[in-house]
Amino acid sequence: MLPLAVAALAVLPPPAADAGGERATVGLIGYLHDLPETLRVRVTIERRADTREFRSLLSLPMVTPGAVRTVDELVKKLKAELPGVTVLQSSVPAPDGGPAMPVVHLVETSLMTRKDYPLTQKVTIKYEGKVHGFMEQLKKTTGGAVGDVIMFPIPVPPDDNTSPVSVDVTDMPVRDVLTRAVDLEGYRPDVYEAITYPDDWRTVPTEVRFTGPKEEPEMRDDGDGPEEAPQDVDG
Repeated sequence: MLPLAVAALAVLPPPAADAGGERATVGLIGYLHDLPETLRVRVTIERRADTREFRSLLSLPMVTPGAVRTVDELVKKLKAELPGVTVLQSSVPAPDGGPAMPVVHLVETSLMTRKDYPLTQKVTIKYEGKVHGFMEQLKKTTGGAVGDVIMFPIPVPPDDNTSPVSVDVTDMPVRDVLTRAVDLEGYRPDVYEAITYPDDWRTVPTEVRFTGPKEEPEMRDDGDGPEEAPQDVDG
């Protein structure tokens, strides 16, 4: 495992303007989904629930379009164009001994100085099962500091609570444990979103939403139109 390192601040030229003189921008999540698969990079998002600024980065056009050739170029671009966000880098070893998967963490900067921030807490955990059961185990391991959030009724894309998980780590930060929980090769570019609440809002300070595999859930058609096939969820 490579050590987590804060990416250096980068100063880039002003983004190019469109034909009307306005800065051309696209949504962050859409931009991540359009990254070339050859980059083999995954991104995680950590934000506060009581601020609107970082939420707007996820939904509003904030990032200038344009190709990046390397992970370093992507990091430089995100650092320059996402105000109030700290960019961290790590990597996840490939299970087959192949090249490690680079991971970029976008963390709302105000969380970096939060005392006892749950995602920096180190844990020892061993679990075999599915995402939902893994998050239940992680909740117990962290003393309730980290749990999962199930979006209702139907989020887009669907939250993942059924992907297989195999974790066996010792004294590792929760942030890194989360990126090792699922198969990143087959996962969406934005792996998870971790939302931290004020202490008096929720019993679980930080809720984690895994976005799911790249493939859409298997659908079945019973004559009334397609619907998602039922899946077992271990608890």
